[in-house]
Amino acid sequence: MRRFTCLVFLSWILASYATVCRGGDGHHEIRELGEGERYFQQGHFELAADSWERLLSEAGNNPPNNLDLDISVRLATTYQLLGRLQRAYEVLEKVKPVAKSFVTTKPSESALCAEQFSDLALCADMFIQLGNVHFALRDSRLIKYDKDHDTWLNQLDIKPFTRERLIEKARYYLDQAEEVIGNCSDNKKYPLLCANIMNDKGNILVENGKNYAKYSKYSLAKEEYEKTVKAYREAGKYAEQAKNAVLGVNVSTNIIQTRLQQQVSLEKDYIEVLQQSIGKSGINNEVAKQRINETLKGIQEILGEVEIELIELEKKLQSLPDNYDKAFALISVATFAQKLSALASIKKQKQQCLKDDRELAEENDQVRLSALQQASKIAELSNKRILAYAEGAMAQLYADKGCYKEAIQLTQQAIFHARNYPAMLDVQHYPAGFFLELWNYPELLHDLEKQQGEFLEAEGEYLKAIEAYKKSISHFEEVQERYGNYPDSLLQSAREVSINLLDLLLKQPRRDQLDNLKEVEKVANSFNSLSIQEFFKDSCVTRKFESKEDKQPALPDDTAALFIIAHHDEVDLLLRVGEKLSVKTVRGCDKENEQGKIGTFTCLKEEVDKFRNNIYKYRIEGGIPVSPYDPNYGKPLYKLLIKPMAGELEGQGIKNLMVVSIDFPIIPFVALYDGDRYLVERYAVVTSYHSSTSKSFDPEFVRLDDKLLLGALPSTADPVLLNVSKEIKIVSLFATKEELMEEKFTGDALETSVKDNKRFDNFHFSTHGVSKPTGIYIQAYNKEELTIDRLEEILQQQTDPPKLLTFSACQSAIQSAIGDKDNWLGLSGMAVKTGGYNAVGTLWLVNSISTADLMVEFYKQLVCKKHSIATALQYAQLCLMKGDSEHCLSNSNDAAKNEDGIGSTPLSCEKNNSPNKKLEKSQWDDPYYWAPFLIIGR
Repeated sequence: MRRFTCLVFLSWILASYATVCRGGDGHHEIRELGEGERYFQQGHFELAADSWERLLSEAGNNPPNNLDLDISVRLATTYQLLGRLQRAYEVLEKVKPVAKSFVTTKPSESALCAEQFSDLALCADMFIQLGNVHFALRDSRLIKYDKDHDTWLNQLDIKPFTRERLIEKARYYLDQAEEVIGNCSDNKKYPLLCANIMNDKGNILVENGKNYAKYSKYSLAKEEYEKTVKAYREAGKYAEQAKNAVLGVNVSTNIIQTRLQQQVSLEKDYIEVLQQSIGKSGINNEVAKQRINETLKGIQEILGEVEIELIELEKKLQSLPDNYDKAFALISVATFAQKLSALASIKKQKQQCLKDDRELAEENDQVRLSALQQASKIAELSNKRILAYAEGAMAQLYADKGCYKEAIQLTQQAIFHARNYPAMLDVQHYPAGFFLELWNYPELLHDLEKQQGEFLEAEGEYLKAIEAYKKSISHFEEVQERYGNYPDSLLQSAREVSINLLDLLLKQPRRDQLDNLKEVEKVANSFNSLSIQEFFKDSCVTRKFESKEDKQPALPDDTAALFIIAHHDEVDLLLRVGEKLSVKTVRGCDKENEQGKIGTFTCLKEEVDKFRNNIYKYRIEGGIPVSPYDPNYGKPLYKLLIKPMAGELEGQGIKNLMVVSIDFPIIPFVALYDGDRYLVERYAVVTSYHSSTSKSFDPEFVRLDDKLLLGALPSTADPVLLNVSKEIKIVSLFATKEELMEEKFTGDALETSVKDNKRFDNFHFSTHGVSKPTGIYIQAYNKEELTIDRLEEILQQQTDPPKLLTFSACQSAIQSAIGDKDNWLGLSGMAVKTGGYNAVGTLWLVNSISTADLMVEFYKQLVCKKHSIATALQYAQLCLMKGDSEHCLSNSNDAAKNEDGIGSTPLSCEKNNSPNKKLEKSQWDDPYYWAPFLIIGR
């Protein structure tokens, strides 16, 4: 039975609402703020926004006064809660003071605000909200760079538009807020503002902890989490001084959320240590045991602290009146109690004196039930939208007890209240467009329909579950259309729904019918699009070039698309050849471990790990294989992944194979072995996220008269790259080219070249590719880091997307370990990120000498023989593998060098196109040299 997770939408709403507790530090009376304040306190944010917009419009074009500033700050807060960051920013920009044009020395923004407005608290509030807008944009998935339009994000003047720069700007505005009112270290005049400033600083710090944990730097993550809690406790102290119980409750909520996030990172550390201790390169068992005990102790301490904080939070809630704030806080209490129930068994491992798991779970369930009953009672009287949240959480409680019929009924009620929320209010006098723009909560409906799908599936109502999952995906797409900003949890939730839907589509009795297989293909493509959006934090990264037509673009007649679909520990193969679709389930991977028989995906993952270790990990030292390679290492995966479809591939005369992995690791598919030949000897292989890729297979796509831009560090890379001087001779194959070498290879120089030339057809980068916690980048001159975001910003200034991006750098395609599910989304993902058609990169650290040979052969096959990108790489790999291959075009002259290390003879199609001119036989026959190169098509 699937383990159901709690609703994810609460963290977004609560995290946003935690910064809204304004007032009390010199703000205006409610009567001056119109009915908007009443609506806001009731949680009817749409009505509050409309009311305050009307109040501001009455002011006309007159210079803003204190009241205008107060209303604007509240309005911007409201728009943030509605997910409308652009409008929030515009409202604040309209009242933000600017320096006079004739002033030579520009004063600080805080000084300008203090000069124009007499109320310093309002100035601080404005800066806090500006900080919140920038902080919220850290996960922005809006179009950031648009060569045709001046998007509102360009007005922020943040280049490069990166997560780090946005957080930096948010921190700047918090500093401006504190500068206006004086240092918060001992500020008795503005305790509520200081509470908000410290709370927002905590929000920034917790992001640092998450980022370190993401890259397994758990000790650094722990330090950031401790700083976060310290900031929140400071905020709580100021909230208590200001006698603001609402903010005190929200601060306590943030502390609990932070500790639970810290617990998640510790649990990951615990799992990693266990895996390392039993691996071939594992650490000493005593060391592992000590670290495991320390990690478990840390988890226990955190959970103990959370239990205490939860008790304190419940006490604080008793002081709040029955309103929107209290209802949402009660739902939060229920969510925390649910998480504690799930974690009770971990804590019990080292504390045998604790009650048993069942009793602990029952206690937490009673807390959940009581909190949700109170929240529902409050919501029933004041806000039906809150009631939808409460009913959804109550349904989850019933489901956790196995009462799915009741859970389904409650979820249906929640869906009804979420859909009909506007109709339950007296808002008939508002225009229809008002509802379309502000009302309906697609993110809530997405989660409720997902939850309903899971409950229906548990009850065996598979067809109804499929419809619920489809509705959930539809609501997520509505979120994408309406908002440019939403949390990672929502995107992850959409991916989970897609996998759930694929699982049901592939298990139903009519799964082999063409209309069902078309739906499988559609959902599979969509899943990969979501994966890329999550990786790049940009919803437009795939959607900006998606076809608006429903019909799937046709692949060439000699090309097939093979989907490898991992879903709930099973794996299916979906093959598209022309208009025909067929599916087969992977069988025969039967293994057992200590827990018994393992699932197909787990079994396949073990085979992937073996293949990875044999082809690269355990054989290579200093860029050279230290033991011979046995082709049969690739035989098990060939048998499982390729052989089931081999008959159809051969029968249709397929020459090109596009592999589309769905939640399955990318591996060097070209090195899979059928007992006679490698896969690359049968097919030109392309890796893609979508089955509509075709430009990789088009002959003459890259041409002699194309414009090439080369960026390279032949002698100044750190560490030094050998043999780049040979590789860069490829420029002589193109009629028009520009070379950015050594000190000329900088980000600014690259941007200038692109702006001046308007278009380069192809880009080739011979330098290091690096992946680290701050992001993925290529190394430019003087160790400048050209990040993916910076490259996107530069390349999108072209009139047309590039045909080909080649990263011959070390490990340029890899995001994490070889065999991980997202390992292809590194620098080679630039083909997708920039809208380029193809990218070539590598899966592991490559040998610089063999790479230079392969790149020369690849470009000669591409330009001289006019092959497709896929075929050109295939022939280059065969040439390296066999040496005596009839496909080789390179000869000894291509490798000749003069005194300065540069090849003495330029590459030429006229001189070196004889098939009798070959590389040295068998010099690079080991797959380590030729197998890591892959094409990413979009």
